[in-house]
Amino acid sequence: MPEITVRHSNKDDKDDIGAIKAIREARQAARGTLQLPFTATELWASRLAALPAGVYSLVAENGR
Repeated sequence: MPEITVRHSNKDDKDDIGAIKAIREARQAARGTLQLPFTATELWASRLAALPAGVYSLVAENGR
């Protein structure tokens, strides 16, 4: 069974930003949220850099 690692996302990691962007733009995730589709990568980077206190962004990695 592959090992899965859960960690905080990194606002400077382009892979983290791209993966979060792709998930949030998926039809199933965006439906009914008033979220504009296909937002700029820079927008997601700025959102990760400005998380409010008590809000956390996590990513899961498979087999790293």
